[in-house]
Amino acid sequence: MKLVVLLVTTLVTLAPRVALVLFSSPLSRRELGEEHPCEGHSSRCRVVAARRIRRRRRPVPRPSPRPTPSPTSFLHHFAGRVPNLSADTLLDFCDNVRQARNVLYRVQSKVRGNSIDVLAVRERPRRCLAPSNEWLSLLRNMYYKTWGPGQQRRARYEPVASMYARLALMNRADAIFINASVVPLITSFSTGTVHGFTGFWLILMEWCRAPRENARLLIYERSDAGMLEIVRHACNLGLVDRNRLTYIAPDVTYLFPSLEVIPSPEHNMWGSAHQLEISNFVHRHFVDSSQSSPSGSVAVLKTHRGITGQGVLKKASVDAILQHHRAALIDPAIIGEFALINILARATVFVTSWGTVMMKNMIYLGDSCTDIYVYHTADFASQTLGRHHPTRFRNANIRYIAVEEIALENESGSTYNPA
Repeated sequence: MKLVVLLVTTLVTLAPRVALVLFSSPLSRRELGEEHPCEGHSSRCRVVAARRIRRRRRPVPRPSPRPTPSPTSFLHHFAGRVPNLSADTLLDFCDNVRQARNVLYRVQSKVRGNSIDVLAVRERPRRCLAPSNEWLSLLRNMYYKTWGPGQQRRARYEPVASMYARLALMNRADAIFINASVVPLITSFSTGTVHGFTGFWLILMEWCRAPRENARLLIYERSDAGMLEIVRHACNLGLVDRNRLTYIAPDVTYLFPSLEVIPSPEHNMWGSAHQLEISNFVHRHFVDSSQSSPSGSVAVLKTHRGITGQGVLKKASVDAILQHHRAALIDPAIIGEFALINILARATVFVTSWGTVMMKNMIYLGDSCTDIYVYHTADFASQTLGRHHPTRFRNANIRYIAVEEIALENESGSTYNPA
């Protein structure tokens, strides 16, 4: 006799999200004595299996994650306490003064592009010292005024406005008081790049030329490693008194009884009126005259991403360049800034790549250098194509070569001649 399985299901609620499904089959004719078992009689069915199933949970709306506070929201939070403060009105809260008494000072750790936020604010009245931040002083005409109101200005200047709001509303007791008059060896670009080294060298030169009486030199502890090494060597050489150094940490607000800013007159020393002056200062104090043997052909190339990703050379290009010039590739991160200065000071040929690698290190070259080869990549086209650039430094001729052209020439088998 065939056993017909009926998918008769009975849902028995066990829990809000659990049900019991009963699978039943008809009883046999022998058991019932009827021809049509289970016809209209569910009681005549025998449960043969049971299975628990879970009901589909109804979607529960979840609260959206809290957004990360933006500089703008920070400003809105303090809008009632710092009236009319915004990226477009920030300069109204600044004074173009270099020195003040009872000054709050702070450096933010976050790197924005190639710069950091640094600011000095007088305790009374709570107004910015514009020279303490290059974006508010040296670069204000180049960027703030040129950009005008809009997204570009807000992206760059709202973090500075937020920092000012923090310092303007800060309780004096919440700052770390250091009882010393200070001069910051700190700029908005102290974490590196040619812009950071430009300000670093010019401020250090001024400090060495005229040390401020009873003042201390303020150092950001996360400055570029090369800058920190130069400071240590300056102390070893007696150029700077290490007992007059004060190191500060990021994301901490300090209060000083007196602070003087030595403003940097240049954003980029390369090709400027100060380039040779800085170079002479470096050679006078940091080049070891006992090392007279020439270094030959030396290459400093950008082979990996740094603060920015522009200008990175591929390995094939690096190998071709080094082979042609028979140059020794050196890595400043490995040998250190002091060793780099002394190697380049004795180089006869300098092979480099466009950007900070070239602009920062060219001042280390001495009179024995006769040729400088600068290789540039396509992502620097806006800075290299159709522009006039210096063709000489000291006794060396400068040549500019596109890396992409070199690769094509090598693939075609033609002779590569950068001259």
